[in-house]
Order: sequence, then C-alpha cells, then structure tokens
Amino acid sequence: MKKICCVFSMLVLVLSLFVSCGNGKKRMVASYIRTWPLGSTPEEMEARQEHWSSETVKAEYLTDLIIAFGGINMETWKIYFPDIEDEKMPFPQIWDEVSALKAKYPKLNISVSIGGWGCDGFSQMCSLPERRKIFVQAVVDLVTQKKLDGIDYDWEYPIGPEWGQEIASSPDDGVNFISLLEETRTAFNELTSKTGKHYSISCAIPASEWYFKKLDVIKIASYLDSVKLMSYDFYGGWSDQTGHNSNLYNNPKDPDWGGWSIKQSVDLCLKAGLPRDKIIVGVAFYGRAWKGVKDNGVHGLYQPFVESAYGDGLSWDDIEDKIFKDPTFVRYWDDVGKAPFLYDGDTFISYTDGEELKLVADYIKKNKLGGVMIWEYGHDIKARLLKPLYKSLN
Repeated sequence: MKKICCVFSMLVLVLSLFVSCGNGKKRMVASYIRTWPLGSTPEEMEARQEHWSSETVKAEYLTDLIIAFGGINMETWKIYFPDIEDEKMPFPQIWDEVSALKAKYPKLNISVSIGGWGCDGFSQMCSLPERRKIFVQAVVDLVTQKKLDGIDYDWEYPIGPEWGQEIASSPDDGVNFISLLEETRTAFNELTSKTGKHYSISCAIPASEWYFKKLDVIKIASYLDSVKLMSYDFYGGWSDQTGHNSNLYNNPKDPDWGGWSIKQSVDLCLKAGLPRDKIIVGVAFYGRAWKGVKDNGVHGLYQPFVESAYGDGLSWDDIEDKIFKDPTFVRYWDDVGKAPFLYDGDTFISYTDGEELKLVADYIKKNKLGGVMIWEYGHDIKARLLKPLYKSLN
C-alpha cells in the first residue's frame, strides 16, 4: 500500500509539473532588434557608429529574435533594408552576426520584420495579386537564403484610423492583408514540405480599438503563429500631457478617458476572440521624456509640457547608467497603474523597470497568454531587464 501511494504521489508531481509548464511549451520571450546603430538619440547613434553583435546578444534569455526592419521596394515589390544599406551608418555584417547567433543558439527562432512606423508600400503591394506574388516569393527567398525561421509583418496600418495616417491606405487593405497572409502561409507550407521545418508568421498590431473594428482580426490571427500587441507608446511627444508609456493597469486620474494600459489592450484582443496563447504582450525597454513639466503636487504626472526630451526617448541603458546617477531625479511609483516614473522638477520620464515587469509577467501567466514581446533589444544591450523577465515567465 505504501509503495502504491508513493507511486501515485510521483505521478501527481509529474502531472503538476507538466501542467504548470503549459504542456512543456515555454512562453514566448521575443525581442525585436534594431538594424540601425545603438544609442538613445540620433546624435548619439551617429557619434557611436556601433551595432549589436552575436557576442552582445544574450539569447539564452530569448525564445525569438526579430530583425527590424526590412522595407518594400515600390519599383520591384521586393524586400530591401534601408538601415543595413545606409550610407552614413551601414550594417553590412548583420547576416554574419545572424549566422553566428544561429550557431551559438540553435533553439533560437530568428525572423525578419517587414515594415515599422512610416514604412510605405504595403497597401500598394497588397492591392494586386501579381505584386503580392512577387513579394511573397521575396519573403521565401529571404527566409531560405538567410536560414531564418519566419517572417513578421509590421504594417502600421492597414486601412488606418479615422484621423488618417502618413502612408498610403485603402478601404480594401483589410481584405488584401488577409490575402497576403494566406499566400505567405501557403508558400511556407510548400517550403515546409521540402525542408520538414515549420516557418512562423507573426504580425504586430496596435493597442487601439479602431483596429479591431476595421479589420477581421480573427481571420488575420488564423494565419499567424503569434500576434504581437504593441501595448506601449500610450504617451509621447505627440500627446497633450505627460503620461505612462506602458502601464499595466488604467489609472482613473488619467485625463484621457482613464488612459490606456496593457490590461486594456489585452482585453481588446480577448473581446475580439483572439486565442490567448497567440497574444504576445508588448513591453517597452525604453522611456518617454518631456521637458518644461510643472510639479502641481503630482510630480509631473498627467501635466502639460513644453517639449519632448532626449529625442523623445531614452534607452534603459541610459536610464540606469546616467539618469539614476543624477541626484536631481527622484523615482516615483504609480500604485494604481503599476508603473514607475522619474521627475527632477522639470523633466518627466516614464519608463518600465524590473518591478513593473515582474507584475506584467505575473499577469501574463495568470491570464494564460502566449508570452511577451520587447521593443527592443538595443535598449537593454546588457540584458539587465531581459534576464529577470525571462526567469519570471519561465
């Protein structure tokens, strides 16, 4: 009897471990990684002329790495890389570094993202079947030649919001985008039949209600392995006042309808019917900053400003290595929104730190979401935020 009980106890233990690990599948820890030089401001980037390398990327704390960005050549409808080919700050050795990463971390999934903010060409390319065919073949060629694991589409945005956008758009973008995804999936399936390997497709989507109203996100998600939710940039230099860049929960004191939040963004996905395990929560490894901000008894939170600071943003490396060492800055914590911020009496900085990331990781696990997406690795080149985040999730 004692032996039977012992065996039963072992079975229960093994089963509990199996269940707690999500059927053995790790939660995704994906990070975009830039193709332009490191640094917070354009001036710093040009002065440093430094890019990441396979030695500086600590991919033991990642499941996925996404090279950002490729663009769409609107003459050939093929892919090009504006930052890699930049005359002033080129990065021609990037593919050697990618190969070295693949050799060093064989389980790391590496893909390329096409698009990004202000990248034009999606609407025009998707509008005609013959253009899509050329582009999809270019995607397959890129994945095959560079020995990649998939593609990420960062179209910002199909159709677009009511207030308009800078890039070209059309009411047909939603249907045409689905055609692009379907054709990409078909091409990848054909490639899989030759190689025996699965190739992933993901896309980045905004944390905005208009997107879910204008596009068939369920149909879009049906062709995707993951949906990367851009649950950051809630506030910036474009806003009317300061605010949190990427807070976990809404704060009713926020003058913009109680503000935005990671939870609110996830709720939009769940309400739309997206599968929980495909929802990848976006977190920011950088801060937004403003100058000319008055205290008004709230240490500058939700206050008017004169101008954005630090080129409108600061990497985590600069926040930790420079701002934290400046005694004029004081750290504050919004215990409702669950987000930190810094203030020196004039400059306000909203950022994400380890305390918030631990809460975000707990939220992802509690709600059985697919994982986390980071924008972007170049902001935390020493993995000081990444390492504890990875350990919190897995």
